Amino acid sequence: MSSKILNYKNLLIIFLSSILVLVSCMGSEPININVKVINSYTQEPRIGDTVVVRKVKKPFYSLWQYTQVAEGITDSSGIVSFTLDRNNRYRFSSYGPSFPDYFGSTEYAEGKLNQNEEIVIEVIPPEKKIIH
Repeated sequence: MSSKILNYKNLLIIFLSSILVLVSCMGSEPININVKVINSYTQEPRIGDTVVVRKVKKPFYSLWQYTQVAEGITDSSGIVSFTLDRNNRYRFSSYGPSFPDYFGSTEYAEGKLNQNEEIVIEVIPPEKKIIH
């Protein structure tokens, strides 16, 4: 009788371990994303802008939570690359060289980003902004 109980315990442990391994493997799907920042008037790339990536969550019907997960500076082509988890919601924000000045952003829902996708953020140059 005790050997049957031991066998059931072993089977249960193996089963639960297998489920745990499967669940932990399913949680992440890393993909590469390119973010290109351009001037909305000239369509030229913006060099030296800071792009901030924030993961967006809305836990338990509360307010939205934004957690910064990456940051980079645009290169001579106006592009910065990131590796992100496809299964999360993200907000991409662009800031000019005078950092607190906010220029533009876009947001993507869970599962909407694809491998090697290029996200374009069009920003209004500071000299064209109308302040009310």
